[in-house]
Amino acid sequence: MKYPSKVIFSALAVMALSACAGQELGKARGIDATGSAFDKALYSGYLSLSEGEYKEGDYTDSDAFAKRAMTAAGGKVVLPEEVSARPLPSGSVGALTDARARLASAFQKGAIEKMPNEAATAQVMFDCWMQEQEENFQPEDIAACRADLLGALGKIEDALRPKKMAAKPAPMPAPKPKPAPKKMAKIPGPFVVMFDFNSAKLDSAAQAVINVVSGEASAFKPTRIVIRGHTDRAGNDAYNEKLSQRRAEAVAKALAAAGTKAKSVAVSHHGETQPEVSSGDGKREAANRRVEIGFQR
Repeated sequence: MKYPSKVIFSALAVMALSACAGQELGKARGIDATGSAFDKALYSGYLSLSEGEYKEGDYTDSDAFAKRAMTAAGGKVVLPEEVSARPLPSGSVGALTDARARLASAFQKGAIEKMPNEAATAQVMFDCWMQEQEENFQPEDIAACRADLLGALGKIEDALRPKKMAAKPAPMPAPKPKPAPKKMAKIPGPFVVMFDFNSAKLDSAAQAVINVVSGEASAFKPTRIVIRGHTDRAGNDAYNEKLSQRRAEAVAKALAAAGTKAKSVAVSHHGETQPEVSSGDGKREAANRRVEIGFQR
């Protein structure tokens, strides 16, 4: 029996695509990972995910995790997946959004430097949860990824939480104590909104910070809110000046949309002139891609 030429060509195309899938895992294996302890831990974690998906015959996700492993092995920035990156069941979006916001907050507070292995585990397990939740047919795997993420996040948050000082014994009462002066409420913040490379778009983690700032402003009622935009040192000075301005204006607009009120709002932009982390000219640095928000009485 003769088959039409179109059928034959289609079959050959499918075979060619199948042959290409799953190639990235072999490239990722045996790489001598460089960079920080966090980068090396990310490489190991993503490589394990790639191997697991390869064994299950999911070569597309195996390739995706292998590529993330290789990027981390080279010491380049690998961010947790955006919640919008995958078509997820609607009932899972809220929990994943909250988890990513907690992860971003922990990273901003220094988890990557202070607890690199736990921070890498949390990021890898978040991406694992995203991938398993998209497939949505292996509840045990979904639960395992989620549990590992939340376990690592719990350890990080406990370690980063300020330690309580032991209470000192109460002093002997004075004969005629004077009433203590009223203490002014501590000013909340400062707050930091982070941005992806070459972007002024607010992601879910940034919006979570905006929501926190709006709530704190409602309770504290500052007379003035100060918003300062910054960039890293990749790109030229003029472009970075404009990019920092767009970031600051995006945050100001988001705060206004959230109902944040103050007698005045001061918005400024500083390009690459005030880095949080020192770096060479032209170098990307995630910690410097930020907008700082401060309250004044």
